[in-house]
Amino acid sequence: MSATRETLKRLLVALILALLGVVLYSRLVPAETAAVREQLLGFPDSDAMAHWARPVILGGLCFLPAIAALLYASGGTLARYMAREFLGILAICFAALFLVWLLQDLENNLSDLRESKHLMGAILKFYGRNSRSLFGNCFPTRCSFHCCSASANFQKAGKSWP
Repeated sequence: MSATRETLKRLLVALILALLGVVLYSRLVPAETAAVREQLLGFPDSDAMAHWARPVILGGLCFLPAIAALLYASGGTLARYMAREFLGILAICFAALFLVWLLQDLENNLSDLRESKHLMGAILKFYGRNSRSLFGNCFPTRCSFHCCSASANFQKAGKSWP
């Protein structure tokens, strides 16, 4: 009975993430589609197929957490353990490397941002607007560091890969 209850809790998390994905999709994809239309109007020589893939990819990314939660819910004990280990190490690597990058980037842009009346507001607005590109630039590097770290921890624990 408790196993069924745990599975239902995990499926509820997946459902909540799917609803959050629908909300994000309804807000982000139309804005990205408008940005693609504007890009193609301003630069007609651009690769239209590549630009039209942007809203499709963004829409898929909106539902990625729900898909991950479904896979987590359907996984066995070892798979869920590995997922938790992976996410913990990924979060540490991402936070550390993102902080280093943020400090370097802030040093480069601080003179421009100081011209604003409200420094913190300008910083939040600047990085809020550029958050999609920041995540896209930072995430692949962090993911590779995390995979190396997870593999090392798994081997230190005396376990072998299936």
